Amino acid sequence: MTTEWLRRLDSCGASALEFALTAPIFIGLLVAFFDVGIYFLNKNVMMSALSVAQRTVQTGEIQAVSPNMRERHIQDMVCGETILSACDKRLSVDLRRLDGTVLKDGEGYTPRIDDYRFDAGSGGTLMGLELSYRLPTLFSGPVFEHAGTSDDSILQVRSIFRTEPFQP
Repeated sequence: MTTEWLRRLDSCGASALEFALTAPIFIGLLVAFFDVGIYFLNKNVMMSALSVAQRTVQTGEIQAVSPNMRERHIQDMVCGETILSACDKRLSVDLRRLDGTVLKDGEGYTPRIDDYRFDAGSGGTLMGLELSYRLPTLFSGPVFEHAGTSDDSILQVRSIFRTEPFQP
């Protein structure tokens, strides 16, 4: 009779101990999956916004905007198309003319994070457009690129295209 009581006493709290050991791992995995899902959702949103911005530059619509407001116009357009948080503060637009040395896969077009330019180009010009967004991360900051010492990942999408032959 005493051995049965001792056996029950030995297993008391075993479930709580198992939960205490496995719960942090499980919760960490859930947060990581959620964070990666948010990253890829934002990547798709940025790709969609890039195509809208590219079309604006490619067709020459950007030329109708005042030269000192063109970059802001692209930012407002991209932020209007997206669900990105604090888009106007976290988004950078790099638009530049490219010379003929850029290869088809984009090799030769490597703008640096600290060297953003904005040049709306002219008709028939080879252009490079890059949108960079500092995406705040919950858990997976070390998995993706970091922006300096903050816990933000840099989400970049870029496109290389030739503008249509429009009149400035």
